[in-house]
Amino acid sequence: MEGLLKVAEQLVINRLISNSAPVTGVTKARLALLGLSGFLCLVGATFFTIATYFWALSVYDKPTALFIVSGIMLVIAVLCVILYCFISYMMNKRIKETKEEAIKTAAILLEVANQELSIAVQKNPEMSMALATLAGWIAAKKVI
Repeated sequence: MEGLLKVAEQLVINRLISNSAPVTGVTKARLALLGLSGFLCLVGATFFTIATYFWALSVYDKPTALFIVSGIMLVIAVLCVILYCFISYMMNKRIKETKEEAIKTAAILLEVANQELSIAVQKNPEMSMALATLAGWIAAKKVI
């Protein structure tokens, strides 16, 4: 059992050091600033569109000016979609890698636990059965 505790302790230390600890870091201030920046970005995009239209209107006739402004907005929208797809792909790749790492770690921990606990079960099967029954009863009481 001592080996299992050492492995668990090492796992916790590695998680805390590697910045992948299960702490989100999302605060109300961060969300508020993100919302404010999104709103200001939308206002800026609106004024950019209007200014581009007026600039194009001063150089070209109305249909050409509208065509130029809509083309610019279409290119910006396509670039945003491509950027979003790339970010989603990278996030999904990172999540998949994290899940695979967790599965491998769990498999190793289960193997170590099996080795540690099998010795105790083989030495004293009656006590092991009693403890398993007690653990099942406690789990049932917590769930039900």
